[in-house]
Amino acid sequence: MAGIFAAMGTLFLVLGTHTFYRNCQFAGPVERTIGVVTGRNITISHGRHGSSTTYHLAYRFFDVVGTGYVCSTTVTSQTYYNLNEGGQVPVKYLPHYAAINRVDRPVEDRSHETTAWVFMGIGGLFGGFGWYSFIRLEKLIFYRRWLRKNGVRCAGTVDGVEVDTSLSVNHRNVRYLTYSYTDSTGRKHQDSSQGLSIKQEELWETGDSIDVYYDPRNYSASAVGLDR
Repeated sequence: MAGIFAAMGTLFLVLGTHTFYRNCQFAGPVERTIGVVTGRNITISHGRHGSSTTYHLAYRFFDVVGTGYVCSTTVTSQTYYNLNEGGQVPVKYLPHYAAINRVDRPVEDRSHETTAWVFMGIGGLFGGFGWYSFIRLEKLIFYRRWLRKNGVRCAGTVDGVEVDTSLSVNHRNVRYLTYSYTDSTGRKHQDSSQGLSIKQEELWETGDSIDVYYDPRNYSASAVGLDR
């Protein structure tokens, strides 16, 4: 799950950064011309929280040297309803590369600016949470591997299986093995394992003996070997 949030956040950050870059490009010198609308259509997407409408516009134009371009893009509803098929549409494009162009209306510029901020906001929210969780998870996995290799081994006892009702994977609540062990000083500790697979859960019962590896620097931190 953390990886999914991290990937989604990164994607939105990339899209937001790209949109910001395009906005900066169009804020500089541009060429302007008049194109012709070649098509218009609307798509409606239905979801759990209602429906959303997307407005599509197709147009063609010629640059200053007479090269023709056929383009399609999404536009705001205001632009969509103010243009008719076969009618004129104002177009602006980058002087050095006319293939990068957009409808030349202030409402479209504002829409692109809003889109950039939305993408960056979503990217920052999902990406920040996702990468933070992902990095913490990777550190935890690495630490548990280190414990199994370098920790002090002792015999522990399975206390039971704990179910986390707030977290599910593949429509199954995550389960943890709870166990107790006694360190070299005679002090008793309790801890829990990482999430159990269905197969691993079937291997263990309360009261079973289990190998525990605790940190020689911190006796209360431990890991267990879940496979038999």
